[in-house]
Amino acid sequence: MSVFVLLAALMWGAVEGSPQISSRSPYWLNDLGGISLYIYGAGFSSDQFNHFDSVKGNKVQLVNEVDTIDCPVIRYLTTQNIIVCTVGPRINTKGPDEYQIKVWSDGVEATGYQTLRFIWWAAPKVQYVTPVFAKTGSQVRYNGWFHTDQLDQINIEETEQSASGSKRISKVYMGRVMCNMYESASNTTLYGQLTSSELTCQPETVYIGPMNASMYVTSGGPSVTDKWGLYVDSKDSLYQHHTYAVVESVSPDISSTKGGTLLTITGQGFSRDTTQVDVGGAACEVKDITNTEITCITPSQDLTAPGSGEMGLLFELWRGEHFIDIENEAKWAALNSSHPSYESNVTIEMTHTVQIDTPSVGKYRGYLHVGHDGLYTLLPTQFTYHRLYLANDGNPDNMTYHHWNQAFTLYKDTPAYFEIRFRQTGELKFLPIFRDYNAKFTYSQARHGVNEKHRVNINPKEQMEKQQFTITGPSTMAKLYINGFSSDLVNVSDPEQVLGAVMGLTEQQCMVNGDNPKFMFSCSYEKDETFPSGTAGTTRDHVEPYCGRQVREARKSDGLIYRDDNKGTLDANDYPYVCFALKGDVKTVMAARFYWKDNRGRSRYDTITFTHNTAYSSDRWTYACHNLITAAKNSWIASQGYTEGSTLDILRVYAPVQTDPLATVYIDEFTFSSEDITVIQTRPSALKSSGGILVSNVQVSVDNDDSYTIKFLTGNCLSGFPLMGVYTGQGECVRVVVPGGLHRPR
Repeated sequence: MSVFVLLAALMWGAVEGSPQISSRSPYWLNDLGGISLYIYGAGFSSDQFNHFDSVKGNKVQLVNEVDTIDCPVIRYLTTQNIIVCTVGPRINTKGPDEYQIKVWSDGVEATGYQTLRFIWWAAPKVQYVTPVFAKTGSQVRYNGWFHTDQLDQINIEETEQSASGSKRISKVYMGRVMCNMYESASNTTLYGQLTSSELTCQPETVYIGPMNASMYVTSGGPSVTDKWGLYVDSKDSLYQHHTYAVVESVSPDISSTKGGTLLTITGQGFSRDTTQVDVGGAACEVKDITNTEITCITPSQDLTAPGSGEMGLLFELWRGEHFIDIENEAKWAALNSSHPSYESNVTIEMTHTVQIDTPSVGKYRGYLHVGHDGLYTLLPTQFTYHRLYLANDGNPDNMTYHHWNQAFTLYKDTPAYFEIRFRQTGELKFLPIFRDYNAKFTYSQARHGVNEKHRVNINPKEQMEKQQFTITGPSTMAKLYINGFSSDLVNVSDPEQVLGAVMGLTEQQCMVNGDNPKFMFSCSYEKDETFPSGTAGTTRDHVEPYCGRQVREARKSDGLIYRDDNKGTLDANDYPYVCFALKGDVKTVMAARFYWKDNRGRSRYDTITFTHNTAYSSDRWTYACHNLITAAKNSWIASQGYTEGSTLDILRVYAPVQTDPLATVYIDEFTFSSEDITVIQTRPSALKSSGGILVSNVQVSVDNDDSYTIKFLTGNCLSGFPLMGVYTGQGECVRVVVPGGLHRPR
């Protein structure tokens, strides 16, 4: 009984006093998580190892209005003054990047306010690996942006001293295995130099195939990969580094035609699980495999056929031999490997460079192994003159000539034979680049696995719809008529008035309803209009607008529609409403960033999220205003001292986030308003009933003293314009159609 009383007393003493947060380190984190977060303060629980009461101990979460991230506590590094936890990954990367640290000690929430932010550049980055291809066990060099040139592979548990912003490379990986930076485990001699942008290491174990490089940096987290350093292999796998096995010798080199000979193959990179041995294209029955040796039983000769040879491309050069007509088969037939000027080598490098001092002819030849059936083109570089021959069935006897950029069909399970014949003088750089018309990766992901659909440059030719009318008689006032709609009276001899009338007829008209509103940074996203500061996204004219003739496609990454980080520019007390029309499937929350002062008088820059309660949809436009003052009063900054009427400068506004990350959201008629307003659509475009033609621009030109040409440029490429009329009467509009153009009735 006395023991029980003593334990109870100890646990009670551990929770006396309120826990408090005073600071944290680091402030900047990357989205992948995995970073040790140090939280400093007082009164944290010392009962870290209680297995009987789930309330006891410390709990940490990072929270904002749309997301919560758990930060599991590392108990053996935690004291009553320091909590160390491992930050989890940020899943909701479309929401605000700022999070508040919440701590509960023995069930009591800690006081004190500390935030941190997730940002893209906080993660270390491995941009590329050298060499790209290498035999297993080779040293490799990483280049990138590591944030540090300090290394710590021994003490992988961060100390309190290292937490205050210090960064160290603690682990380096190639694929799933460790990549050692020391020449041996017993000393501290590095394989190569170590800087904040370069290191050299050697993978611990044998692995054949595609791999990506990564590392872990304390206070920086796990690394990310630069898309420009990625390639695609014949299995459709992305990689930064690719290893291969090496055959060094085969014994005996002569065997029975009936098969049954025991072959011993020595080399590097053999694996019992993944190695297959063929002799002449037929299986050699494996008896034993080690990392450096294979024994197998040869097949019968009648099962074999000539094989494709070793990995790589065969480069052949007849130095000093030169002829202009390299398509001449007879001249090539006279050149072979016994020719006195012949030289050759096999290259596996991405770029093969040769210096050719005298005019010469040569070949590159080999087999293409592709990851899937489809259309391809091959683009060699820097030949003086060259020709491509290809046999997609793999038989060199069936090769035919293909001009460059000509697409050809390749098959996953049938290596295609190709041969490039060239004549050259000077430096030759051969870089085999494929265009893959059916690739699952874009060009930006893999330079050697190009999907042409993602590279095509479209140069559209503007095709105008033209109509003409001729004025006879004196200048007069008249109305223009299109499809049942008429303009105000204009002087039809004035091209500027004619242009204004036509523009007005072909756009969606709107009006504002409000008591006496004042506006700031109003924008309809029309041509030549000044957009609000920091407007992100793209202007579109192929979408039916809410008003006018153009809309703004919001940026998918964050939906930013206004940004001015200078305090004092826009006061929410004067313009509390942000108003806009939106078309798209979006979530029920949006965000804004403010400059304000808390209850301690400190200047604060904080982002809040709030519920907008508007039923936006992708099949219709909806116009609404959102009260930023109310949003601030109902957010967490109210608990930090914000009160209505105090300083609240609007720095940024984000549109509601799309429900599907790839979906499109459109914005129109944006403004900050002093009151809640509505913008009502009035007269539609005169062309809306004509198949929904969207006119993005109109041009009016004077052909002569009494003739105009009017050109319509459409945003959605539709045609079938109704004829335009001009009339001066006071009664019903009458469309007058005259061969050769549109004329004003006399």
